[in-house]
Amino acid sequence: IQAKVLSEWNASNAETRPTVVFVHAINPYGFAKLRRFNEENVDLNRNHLSKEEWEVALNRDPNIANFVSLWEGVGPRRAPNLLDRYLFLFTAAYWVAFNGFDACKRAIVTGQYHDPTAPYYGGKEQQRSIDLLTEALRPIMSKAKKAIFIDVHSGLGPQGVDTFMVDDKEAQEKAELIFPNRVEAHGGSGASSGYELMMGGLSLQRMFPSVEVVHVTEEFGTVPGIFVARNIILENAAYHYARDSHLHETTQQWLRDAFYPQSMAFKTKVLVYGLDAYFRAY
Repeated sequence: IQAKVLSEWNASNAETRPTVVFVHAINPYGFAKLRRFNEENVDLNRNHLSKEEWEVALNRDPNIANFVSLWEGVGPRRAPNLLDRYLFLFTAAYWVAFNGFDACKRAIVTGQYHDPTAPYYGGKEQQRSIDLLTEALRPIMSKAKKAIFIDVHSGLGPQGVDTFMVDDKEAQEKAELIFPNRVEAHGGSGASSGYELMMGGLSLQRMFPSVEVVHVTEEFGTVPGIFVARNIILENAAYHYARDSHLHETTQQWLRDAFYPQSMAFKTKVLVYGLDAYFRAY
């Protein structure tokens, strides 16, 4: 999306137009290593918290969303093998049948702050990547009164179609003015289901409280959620128990394909919807 916008950029009358900042990624390690998490196994999208929120996150019940219970059932404590790719589906189907899909999804996406070897680990302190992003944006944001922040993600929802996810109903009303009929508050019935208890999502408003910010997560659907969860969990197990092996490389490819399907239909849809979002914001 960024490359397409830049290739068609029209710099005329730039002084009367809004400032545009492109951030390619705040997890360069993850990009280089095909990982959902950073070099500390921290999920940066569960790591951006205020001092008060850190105290809550580090002291709340680790099983608040039933993550511990789910992890004991589906989390490998060894290097995975190819058979696990199929066995996971049977185990996950059992959990979904008895607990419901949204409950299982909530257990995973809520994040956790007690097990540094498990997925969606929010860490114990703010990571350097978020510090660096804050410092990079400070000279620009210090002059801003209003900002629109589009945080592009992939994984949940219909393949190639975007959902704009926000924290609550108030944020939804603001975002709907820019992206009508495409915004869901956390805890909704679509891609945003299960996120009610999540903490630590990247927040431009938290970085710069004096600026009026409309912040949306533009989530592009890829493959069914059970496959996304499977590939995250198996890659994470391979990272901890068979790092840099051929097995680990294989699970990294599975993870890439879960978040970035290699079909032209998917890539074309992402480009169409992504450009539409950009120009609506612009």
